[in-house]
Amino acid sequence: MSDQVENYVLTVLGQDRPGIVASVTDALAKAGCNIEQSSMSVLGTSFAMILVVNVPVNTEREFRTGLVGITTVEDLKIHVDPFPKGALHKTIDGDSYSLNLHGSDHPGIISAVTRVLSENNINISDLATRLIPGEKSIFLMTIDLIVPAEVDVEQVTDSLKNIGNDIQCEIIFTGDDSITC
Repeated sequence: MSDQVENYVLTVLGQDRPGIVASVTDALAKAGCNIEQSSMSVLGTSFAMILVVNVPVNTEREFRTGLVGITTVEDLKIHVDPFPKGALHKTIDGDSYSLNLHGSDHPGIISAVTRVLSENNINISDLATRLIPGEKSIFLMTIDLIVPAEVDVEQVTDSLKNIGNDIQCEIIFTGDDSITC
């Protein structure tokens, strides 16, 4: 692979079925691209993936041509954006925490919890939700967080406890010690 690469962010959307990941990654490999980071998920009946890809400068045409071919043959929507220069391996200072939530599903749960995190300058590195359908649908949310050293974790815990009560959900905020809010 060439030492000179351009970095891109790809988003891929389509109806879920076997073979999407293989088709996209085959096209990238044929163009000499390296996948730096990726996240892939089935959402309802749709499949979504986001990738950060290194594209050798001399293969950019192959890279784009291969992706155009996939959109036609595989009926996928692919969006390509240049990745900001110098930001590929940004380090965020702080301690790793996890937040797990469960409760009866209703509008506003994600908004209420993420508002508390935002107000405390806590960075979300990953967030996933799932709904367990039933007579009373259960909402599950898992968030991986980076909490800066200057953040008062006890205050955040109290705020999450209050929000948990307001939205009638149990929140477990885990770092060095497990804390149930």
